[in-house]
Amino acid sequence: MAILDWLVPSIPILANLFLGFHEETWLNNFNKADILLYRRYVERDAMSFFEFINSQHPNIKFTFEKQNDGKLSFLDVLIDNSSHDCVFSVFHKKTYTGLLTNFFSFTPFRYKIGLVRTLIDKTYKISNTSSGFENDFIKLSDRL
Repeated sequence: MAILDWLVPSIPILANLFLGFHEETWLNNFNKADILLYRRYVERDAMSFFEFINSQHPNIKFTFEKQNDGKLSFLDVLIDNSSHDCVFSVFHKKTYTGLLTNFFSFTPFRYKIGLVRTLIDKTYKISNTSSGFENDFIKLSDRL
């Protein structure tokens, strides 16, 4: 169990190191267009670069997201750029079930409180408007 305690929090760091190691080689080998700026986001010639980079390693497959109605999801964040201001709110994929630990389950109380605190903290940190926080908090309250 001790190795898992160390490994699980390190997975994003290891993934970032792995990609950082290979990205320079992949970018140098991509010859269909000049990449002006690469920050793990590419706009010009995006589809050809997307196909190329997905063919570079058998275990890594990148995704491609396009903006719909001025909205773009990224991880747990929905970025709404349809109005004058850019608004951030909590995003859930279509496959999200909302299933959480049952409060009456045989689970230590500190885990239950930690779950609630984490969800509230996530909602607070993602939402950049008070009305957005209220809306996301109401949705969260309905699930709890």
